[in-house]
Amino acid sequence: MKIVRVETFHTTYVCFVRLTAEDGSTGWGQTSPFGADLTADLLHRLVAPIALGKDSTKIGSTVRSCFRERFVFKFRGTFLCRAVCGIDTALWDLAGKRERKSVCELLGGSPRAIPVYASSMRRETSPSQEVEGFKKWRDQRGANAYKYKIGVPAGDDADAFPGRTEELIASVGREFPGSFIVADGNGGYSPARAIEISRLLKEGGVAYFEEPCVYWDIDATAQVNASSEVPVCGGEQDYDLLRWQLIFEKRAVSLAQPDVCYLGGLSQTLEVVGMAEQHGLSIMPHASNPSMVLLFSMHLMAAIPNPGPYLEYGMDESPWVTDAFSPALEMVDGKVAIPEGPGWGITMNEEWLDRAEYRCSELEGS
Repeated sequence: MKIVRVETFHTTYVCFVRLTAEDGSTGWGQTSPFGADLTADLLHRLVAPIALGKDSTKIGSTVRSCFRERFVFKFRGTFLCRAVCGIDTALWDLAGKRERKSVCELLGGSPRAIPVYASSMRRETSPSQEVEGFKKWRDQRGANAYKYKIGVPAGDDADAFPGRTEELIASVGREFPGSFIVADGNGGYSPARAIEISRLLKEGGVAYFEEPCVYWDIDATAQVNASSEVPVCGGEQDYDLLRWQLIFEKRAVSLAQPDVCYLGGLSQTLEVVGMAEQHGLSIMPHASNPSMVLLFSMHLMAAIPNPGPYLEYGMDESPWVTDAFSPALEMVDGKVAIPEGPGWGITMNEEWLDRAEYRCSELEGS
């Protein structure tokens, strides 16, 4: 059942992909958010020519080809993975619709509501503003788990403003005792400073210290994980399976946070899940916005044998995606329910698609 058409609908923020097979069946997927116009261009120029004509029922081999044929491996990197994700996830949707099963059922799970933590994306906020934001999400949406940002991304031990990190850790720990809390450094610290910060995190009741050091320095992160007062989690930026092997072999993290879209789709993420299971580690995917990355991660969490306790749910408003498909992925009582229906279980909004930039690649003679 050949793929005969690859269509994209994109803005600068997000790119949705529709695949059509020769029998007219279709599946929807998404590339990684942000820089989506660049990703859409790369998809049509490098990936679609490989995907067209491939068997839509053979997800693994088709995705493998998208990383290898026509010398595309010369371009292997984050944007190639971001683009291939659109093909991979659309194929999974297509497979689910053919089998009349949700994707999580294809993987051996069953649709359910997934516990999520309220994830703050802000560093310009004061500690009191962060606390008030978490209280609002607790009272209005039932959140009982939280993540906040500390330091400065890749910031060489800097802070957003003097004393913010220390005050934020103490304030959240004091106001939300017993809650599941993650502190995200976004690679902002040297190993020595990260280990110092970990002592404060332990006092503040933090469960995990996310990405303390720049992600490309696996040894630095492993050094922190070995000496930190709080276990380290991370991996959202890592798109290469060989790097994931090193991350696990070096015990750089105590909990893995792959991003389905950054990794190139569900198929490659499942390989990371398997690696983590072999090392006795759980998976808590990175899913910082309510685009399909959250949807993909929910299906994943409902099916794998080693899910972490929560999934990420971004607190920021995301007008660029909130009306793109239905049902909306809303937090209710601290959980988000997997939509009912085959495939990913969502319906695209035609009005949103009409507003988006459109491109199409087709198999010759189809």
